Amino acid sequence: ALGKAMANGYPMAALCGRRDLMEQFNTHPNGGVLFAGTYNGHALGCAAALATIETLENPETYARIFALGTRMRLGLESIATRLNLKATVAGFGSVFLTYFQEGPIECYDDLLRNDAEFFVAYRRRMLERGIFMLPMNLKRNHLGLSHTEAHVDHTLQACEDVLTAMTTGRSTVVSTPA
Repeated sequence: ALGKAMANGYPMAALCGRRDLMEQFNTHPNGGVLFAGTYNGHALGCAAALATIETLENPETYARIFALGTRMRLGLESIATRLNLKATVAGFGSVFLTYFQEGPIECYDDLLRNDAEFFVAYRRRMLERGIFMLPMNLKRNHLGLSHTEAHVDHTLQACEDVLTAMTTGRSTVVSTPA
């Protein structure tokens, strides 16, 4: 996961550990342990990792992506309220998701109350609308720096359309976020 993240999705390998162990690799002058791998020093992955690190060092990066996440979560809460949905919106920073259950959610056991069937059906319908959300129970969503406010608004409209269609005639209850 570290390599995948540090190169922003491009092929990259990463190995981390205590200094005394890392110095055992043959990449260190006195190391005797072979260190080899498909993506070691791969130019494309290294360029992607350097560009990613440079972008993440810019404080404006986090302000922008956190603002998009807040916009998404507030929009989802508004939709849940308007549709009188039994739902709890959660997330932090660029992460967002809607659990179809009442709060509070304080631990993993609380998540087991999520309406898994509804959750997966909702995400499948979002896929049909061109919005990628893994159709697996409890999986979260992430916004990236390539997303814009227009993308968030488009996603929120798709969410509202899908949830409206799914809840027509269904008994629902409003939940406030934990």
